[in-house]
Amino acid sequence: LRSSWVATGAGMTLGLCLAAVVATTIADLVVPLPVVLRAAGFLLIVVPTLMALFAGVVRPVMRRLSENWVARRIEKEIPQIQSRLVTSIDLAHNAEQQLSSAFYNRLISETTERVSGFRPVSVVDRLSLRRAGVFAASSVVAFLVAYACFSDRLPTALARILSPFADIPPATGVVFEADPGDTK
Repeated sequence: LRSSWVATGAGMTLGLCLAAVVATTIADLVVPLPVVLRAAGFLLIVVPTLMALFAGVVRPVMRRLSENWVARRIEKEIPQIQSRLVTSIDLAHNAEQQLSSAFYNRLISETTERVSGFRPVSVVDRLSLRRAGVFAASSVVAFLVAYACFSDRLPTALARILSPFADIPPATGVVFEADPGDTK
């Protein structure tokens, strides 16, 4: 569960970062942005990316997964288990309770029987993982296409966005040539 959450979060973070980079740099290529808008573009890249990194990667890594929470997640995927797994875990942790050994043995055998066909991969949210992967891949493709189309000017636009207060002139397709090329 944890690794799938981290992979989903990493995909969303990468996709969000690259999508924001492509959008802001293309905007700077089309219309050279003033310092205020370049700073806003920089914040548009950094703030959502850091928020996605924290929410999608850092928080799932630090999140504590209790046995009961995992058991409930498994019970959602197994039909006809009817809280037997959670009950088994609760009874195992509270051994001092007076229980009928027949009841406990039957509960354990029924739980084991119903969990026997369970595959751990079934509790992974594949739809979210797939969406994050598609979003990250499409953002990478968009960045590569933008770089291929504007390879001469995109690095300058990117530098202008990532250093919004630096005195970097906008990239243009205009080239000045002095003829005959001497000091005069």
